[in-house]
Amino acid sequence: MFLGDLPSTEASDLVACAVEDAFADILGIAAAMELHSFATNFRSGLGGSGRSALMSGDFENILDELKKASKSIIFRHEGGLWEGALPVDQDIFRIVLICAGAGIRKASGADHSIECRYGWIHGRLASANGLEINLGDTGGAVMSPQSVSDKLFFWPLLDCLEILKTLNIQITLYANFSLRCFVAEDTKGPVHSNGHLSSLDQGRLE
Repeated sequence: MFLGDLPSTEASDLVACAVEDAFADILGIAAAMELHSFATNFRSGLGGSGRSALMSGDFENILDELKKASKSIIFRHEGGLWEGALPVDQDIFRIVLICAGAGIRKASGADHSIECRYGWIHGRLASANGLEINLGDTGGAVMSPQSVSDKLFFWPLLDCLEILKTLNIQITLYANFSLRCFVAEDTKGPVHSNGHLSSLDQGRLE
């Protein structure tokens, strides 16, 4: 009834906005649930090796999903590009970023634009080269469980910090609701272009 009283263009815009909001919420909630399930299974010994291969094209697809989950996000490419692949579980990497993007969007407010700065860095973290992603204004105090206002999205991330380190995903959550994520390049053996590591390479990485 409310939409019927509005001009058709304005009504269409409101419907489109509501659908985008709902879709972003669904993506974020699904990612949070997947991350929680993953942590539970991992602690029960049901987790996999956690190392596959992330190609640059795969990362671009993840950024597209991140934009949908965050709704309003500005991407800024900083640093170099990589060729080949990075040793990281694509699915876990994806749900970590989507869960974080959804949480930061909720904490920042629907109309707040989130900046995502990403690129290949050289030796700035633990003397390693790799892919760095910054969501929001990273820096300042590190987030603690007591500072979490949206448990749905941030609790699964905080709960997985140590597990993610073993999977080559190093994340830092900040109290101002921002995130830094780093994935190191493989220095122990090549990642094959077919998207998977050989059993020898997996042994080296472990």
